[in-house]
Amino acid sequence: MYYFALTDCSKNEFRLQIQKNGISREMENLRLESVHVVGLTVEPVEVEIIGSGGGSAIFSQSFSYTKDNQRLVVWNLNHRMDSDLTLRWRSSPSPTVAEAERVDCMPEGGNETKCLSKGCLWNVSLSVNVPSCFLNSSSYGYLFVNISDQNSTHDTVNLRHLSGASMFGNDSQQVAVYLDYINDWLLRIKISPVDFGPVYEVPVPLHLPEPVDSNTRSYDVSYETTEQKPFYLKVNRKDSSQAVVWDTSLGGLTVSPQFLQLVTRVPTTFVYGLGENSRSSFRRSFDYETVAMFSRDQPPGDPKANLYGVHPYYVCTDNVTTGSAHGVLLLNSNAMEIVLGPAPSLTYRTIGGLLDFYLIFGDNAEAVTMRYTQLVGRTYLPPYWALGFQLSRYGYNSLNAMKAAVQRTHDAGIPVDVLFGDIDHMETNKDFTYDSVSYAGLPNYVDHLHSIGMRFITILDPAIMAQSTYWPYTDGLSKDVYIRWPRETNHSDFYRFNTTYMVGYVWPPGEVLFPDFFKNETQLWWSDCIVKHHRDAFPFDGLWIDMNEPANFGTNEEKPWNWPENRDPWSLKCPKSPLDDPPYKPTAIWGPRLSDKTLCLVGLQTDGIQNYSQYNVHNLYGWSQTQPSLRAIRNATGERSIVITRSTYVGSGSFAGHWLGDNDSQWPHMHQSIIGCLDFSLFGIAYIGADICGYFSNATAELCNRWTQLGAFYTFSRNHNGLNNRDQDPGAFGPEVAQSAKFVTEVRYSLLPYLYTLFYYAHVTGSTVIRPLFNEFPSDLRTYDIDRQFLWGSALLITPVLQEGETSVCGYLPNARWFSLSDGMEELNTGSVVCFSAPLNRIPLHVRGGGIIVTQEPATNTNHSRLNGFGLVVAPDRSEFARGELFWDDGNSFESVTKGHFHFFNYSYSEQSGNKTLSSSLTIPASLPLLLPPLTSVRVFGLQQTPVGVATLVNGSQAIVSSLFYDTITKELLIHNLTLQMMVNWTIVIWF
Repeated sequence: MYYFALTDCSKNEFRLQIQKNGISREMENLRLESVHVVGLTVEPVEVEIIGSGGGSAIFSQSFSYTKDNQRLVVWNLNHRMDSDLTLRWRSSPSPTVAEAERVDCMPEGGNETKCLSKGCLWNVSLSVNVPSCFLNSSSYGYLFVNISDQNSTHDTVNLRHLSGASMFGNDSQQVAVYLDYINDWLLRIKISPVDFGPVYEVPVPLHLPEPVDSNTRSYDVSYETTEQKPFYLKVNRKDSSQAVVWDTSLGGLTVSPQFLQLVTRVPTTFVYGLGENSRSSFRRSFDYETVAMFSRDQPPGDPKANLYGVHPYYVCTDNVTTGSAHGVLLLNSNAMEIVLGPAPSLTYRTIGGLLDFYLIFGDNAEAVTMRYTQLVGRTYLPPYWALGFQLSRYGYNSLNAMKAAVQRTHDAGIPVDVLFGDIDHMETNKDFTYDSVSYAGLPNYVDHLHSIGMRFITILDPAIMAQSTYWPYTDGLSKDVYIRWPRETNHSDFYRFNTTYMVGYVWPPGEVLFPDFFKNETQLWWSDCIVKHHRDAFPFDGLWIDMNEPANFGTNEEKPWNWPENRDPWSLKCPKSPLDDPPYKPTAIWGPRLSDKTLCLVGLQTDGIQNYSQYNVHNLYGWSQTQPSLRAIRNATGERSIVITRSTYVGSGSFAGHWLGDNDSQWPHMHQSIIGCLDFSLFGIAYIGADICGYFSNATAELCNRWTQLGAFYTFSRNHNGLNNRDQDPGAFGPEVAQSAKFVTEVRYSLLPYLYTLFYYAHVTGSTVIRPLFNEFPSDLRTYDIDRQFLWGSALLITPVLQEGETSVCGYLPNARWFSLSDGMEELNTGSVVCFSAPLNRIPLHVRGGGIIVTQEPATNTNHSRLNGFGLVVAPDRSEFARGELFWDDGNSFESVTKGHFHFFNYSYSEQSGNKTLSSSLTIPASLPLLLPPLTSVRVFGLQQTPVGVATLVNGSQAIVSSLFYDTITKELLIHNLTLQMMVNWTIVIWF
């Protein structure tokens, strides 16, 4: 019997967490009286004391700070040592309730005079970040007029503007609020101006169910129906909790052509999602954290930066006792920012379109994600080979260097499936070319890779060089596929280039044009280019579409950073206009103007029916390129194939995977990559990963070793490197790192049948593949702040080492049975943080009790591993029950699911009459012949006594199994040398 507690201190917080308390009577009488924190460079002005369960804070009066030695001392705690403790200090006072509820009237910044001229209130707070200029919520916004359309599934509520304050002018005087009660779990709230239009709406199709009248809805909606106070909406759960999940009574509703705002309370601060940006915590902060959303060619790292994709969607657990959760999507593609305030509240600010919200309800966060992907599109099912390990770099610079990286990987025995070609393999960085000098022989080498079971993915950027001898450019001109300037725009480039197309500069050594993927003609041209390049150059297997925010170098500057030195300076310059210089540029968006590092926002696109400005559809550029790219590569290869895209939007996961961009070879970026993967799991983009070992800078051997271990559990597992850095493929760091990489990559390959099955479920049901712990343990409060561990599905827990110099790592094991995957040993201290041994060649992996994981013997690549025997890992729960599944198709056909060309197996394990029984059942046979290798091994964890014998039962015939090994220490039974046919139902009986 013992007591064990962990303490840690980071940023502005000290935590004491009880891990084991077997002497509770003694510990409840012991008190923690004081805590000393050294190294604080800023003087705290208040200290919060938070007890077990994260309840309400008590502000301590007993603390002091010594500036000379930077020491904070908190005394008179009198804290019982048998309970958790958190101390949190601030360098400014916490906002009062009234201050926390302020709605910023001057987000662009300014002084008191400017504030008052807007008709707003001014009062400076002592608390940092509290807006000094704020709206008078009792007299700002809109008043209820009437309900003009109402039935069992819809309300139309008409509003009129309250005269007085205005944030940026030109407010709509008449607004309609459309409430669609679509079904039991989906509510739409659409707020639109009536007195000006037409109003841009996002042309991304959703899979909206038909509205259904129901008395079993998960939600109730109420709203202000008098003219005595500003209009507001409330949405609450229709259950015993009555949790209010949406409440706009804080005020601030604004509707104008170029500025729309809505403020809503949220029921808890357990909020996740909103992206794309990088940060150090998966759970969002409500200390005025601002999330900027505007697609930008911006490497991850700074948490304030807007990155490549736009996902105005979050998931919130509204009741941590039951785990019930909801998700909220704002379907808006204009530049925006979202401020998370301490009320707690969310302030949405967008500069165009509509306020079009979708509220999704579920019993837990996992259920919400499943319903979200039902709405926006299920995740793409990658080909089996795309789950293998992949090699890439920008800057091989020659075919010989590319070959050498592959050979080092093979020589080390590390499985690898895919090789990438970055822009350095092209002729002067131009799409649909390859460098016939530095990469002479590339077509033959791709053929060689195919002959040994590997694949090749080529990169494509959207920018097309304007060169009269370059066939993709001239063919595109003849088909009018490029983005144009509006006719009325006066821009200097018309005279320079004699064209109405918008001209930019990126990687090729000359001006470029940008395809308009909204046009059907552009999509057909793009497909023709891809098919022709595949046929005439070399037969690549997938596409990597990059720079599709879209990125442009040097916009509004004297010249791009890579402009040729022998040419007069030039760059794309955007004339002053309401679109490029709107009344409000969201201050969180990086760059002096919206057009920074991209095209001018007046740029014109069309789908042949409707014209769109870049101002409205900039954030959709990558989305619009993705589906045509997938169709094109399928046309070229005749196979399922894969597209990996840098810029994404709502629904992109139906057509492509994503990588997290140009990260850096530093330890914090490993942790940030886990958060990025968890974010994109919520967004419905399950095929996700970061550049293993980092893109910028030189990785150390230890960093690359640990990152390779983590990256083996990205769903998109690719080692990628930047120009002029040292080689960082896993074979380049010497035998120690290579052996470690071989081990962990073989573990990944052994688990691919399980991973592929998870992708099948994601594809047909919308469940997550990479999964936060709270999705599986929604009533366990401790799981809500865990982002240094993650799950594959429900059954496999990954706990990577994320800090330099460590040979152990501590992780949380929720209250369940957990077994080490490596040796089958059961972890006995569950429901607590446990520290695991993690030497440089190991990553702790645990199988959850209740799961059966299908495995397969690894090989040099998936083309060979798919021929090897299957295995089962059986981890019983506390009721001695376990189950698992296997989805299996040919791994490459693009209609295997819809046509039923797959097998689906169920496995179950239970205790019967004192014996253990493991059974297989083929529940869905493939409609076409599909052969499988046999089951050759079974590992059963948690057997507390030595088995007397094992037998197989097949078609009523029993056979005794002699190839057994039972480990009396780990309690694992290994059954090997089996030859059980997968297509036949069978049973294994273990008796004692």
